Amino acid sequence: MFDDINAYFHENVWTTYKSYSKGHKIPQAGVSELLKLSINFATVLFHLKEHIPKEKQKSKKQLVSICSDYKLLADVVNVSKHKTITNDFPLISRAENIYEEIVITEYTDNLGTFNHIENRVCIKLDDGSEHNFHDIIINVLNMWLVELNQIGVIGLVKPIKLRKTRLPRRSKHSGKLNFSAIQRVRFKQTLKMQKYNYDKRCIEPIDLTGSQFKMNVYAPVHECTLTLKKPDSGEEIIINISLTLEQKQQLTKFTNDSDRLLFLMKLAKEQGRVF
Repeated sequence: MFDDINAYFHENVWTTYKSYSKGHKIPQAGVSELLKLSINFATVLFHLKEHIPKEKQKSKKQLVSICSDYKLLADVVNVSKHKTITNDFPLISRAENIYEEIVITEYTDNLGTFNHIENRVCIKLDDGSEHNFHDIIINVLNMWLVELNQIGVIGLVKPIKLRKTRLPRRSKHSGKLNFSAIQRVRFKQTLKMQKYNYDKRCIEPIDLTGSQFKMNVYAPVHECTLTLKKPDSGEEIIINISLTLEQKQQLTKFTNDSDRLLFLMKLAKEQGRVF
């Protein structure tokens, strides 16, 4: 990978982008997965300059003149590594000002109101302004796509779009977000609520002054599929069985299929799946 800049781009930069892009779309929060993916990809983009042949390299100052977000991305990468930074007049000097934020946006369709939920990485600069880190990352990636094409490393690649132009539609996933937590580790989450103004065609913040929130937490449920065959016809019957974490752990302890089958059949009868 390190012997060839074209290979480095495809095997490291582009594959890391795909992992980041996939993780960015997963509706999940709680253990900083998106934050880790974002910092990892930002680090790759920041250090890409050092892998370009010396005769074709641009300085950090030159890259910032092409894409001002390269300076901000560099500060985020450095502060995430060192916790605090002071050199080179950083735009963000404290790592705790990089955090995940759950954004709930209210929309309306012919069935009424519904919520679209997404998790994003927010960066709060020293001047108090807040930015969606995804926009910074994509802007820098698009800069590199142009730069690498101009010096003959890669072919022409269309710029990555920041946002979809269409409004989200109601789906079975609307208003849902999976949470994960680590036992005996603090759970910290930032929440932002907003709504789409159809008259002005823009998103506006919702004033939450005096509001109260309620969150229900349920024990995770695991599912297991049991396939049985009727002895007379050979017809297959598929049974879905729900298991608690303890039951799942107990199932893994069995050493033979007979014990596993008896255990699952017992659960199926208790859950009314078979009679």
